[in-house]
Amino acid sequence: MELIRFSLTEEFNLPGIVAAMGHFDGLHLAHRALLERGIAAAKETGTKSAVITFDPHPDYVLKKRPPGGYLTPLAHKQELLAQMGVDYLIVVPFTLEIANLTPAEFSEKVLDRFNIKMIIVGFDYRYGRGGQGDSATLGKKYPVIVVPAETYLGEKIGSVFIRRMLEAGNMAAVRTMLGRYYEIRGRITADPDCALVPEISILNIEISDDYQAVKPGIYAVIASVGIGCFSGVAQYDVSSSGRPTMRLMVHPAHIDFSHNETIAVAFTRYLRAETNHASAEELAAQIRSDLVEAETIKEES
Repeated sequence: MELIRFSLTEEFNLPGIVAAMGHFDGLHLAHRALLERGIAAAKETGTKSAVITFDPHPDYVLKKRPPGGYLTPLAHKQELLAQMGVDYLIVVPFTLEIANLTPAEFSEKVLDRFNIKMIIVGFDYRYGRGGQGDSATLGKKYPVIVVPAETYLGEKIGSVFIRRMLEAGNMAAVRTMLGRYYEIRGRITADPDCALVPEISILNIEISDDYQAVKPGIYAVIASVGIGCFSGVAQYDVSSSGRPTMRLMVHPAHIDFSHNETIAVAFTRYLRAETNHASAEELAAQIRSDLVEAETIKEES
C-alpha cells in the first residue's frame, strides 16, 4: 500500500480509484464493512482502492472534545489497511484552512485532485465547513455507495461507544466491536527487574503514540515482541500530569528483551483495580496468581 500525504500545492497522478472516506479511528467492524465494500468495488471496476482520511482527528482541531488519543494511531492504521489490501492511503492534514472549505470547495481543492470513479461512505458521513456536506451532496458529482450502520447491543458501533467501553474496562465488548483486541504499542525503556519476583520480568513500557486511555488497573494481556507472542499482566495508570504509564509483568523471566525494543500489548481482560498489599511476599503472590489467570485467558482466546 502506498501512503500519500496530501498537500494543496502538490499534483497527484494516480490511476482511477474507488475512495472510501472517513475518519476511521479504530478500524472497527463498521469501518471494515465500509472498506471491504470499497475494495470489492475497485476490483469489480478494474480500478484501485483508496482510503481518504484526516490527521489529526477533526474533533481535536475543532475542539469538539478534549484531546483523548486514538484507538488506532496513524502508523497502526496504515499497517491494518495494508493487511486488508487497500492500494492507497491518502492522508489529508486537517487544518483550520481545510476545515473552512465549503463542500464545493473541498471537492474542488481536494477530491478533484484525484481520479475518483466512486466514493464509499457511511450513512452518517459529513464533510465541509460545519458538516454541511453529506452523501447526497457527494452524489451530485460522484457515484456514491452509502454503507448502513453496524450495531452491537442495540447501539451503533462507533469510536464513541468503543471509547466508553475502554474507559469501563469492558474488553470483551471492545474486542467484539474492533474484531481484535485493543492494542497499545511502546518501547521497553528499562532492563527487566526481577528483584520483586525472581522468576518474573517486570518491564517499564514507554507508550510510543497518542493512544486512547483505558480504565486504570491490572489487565491480562498478550504481548508481542518481534515474532514472539506471550501472555502477561499489565499495570496501566495515568499520572497526575495526564501521561499514561504502563508496566508489564511476564513469565518466564528468561525471555530475551532488549532496551528500546518495540513491544505491542493487547488488552484481553480487566482483572482488578490496583491494591495495596501488606508485604512484598503478598504482592509477589498476587502477581503469580494474575499471571496464571492471564495464561488461561490467552489459551482460551
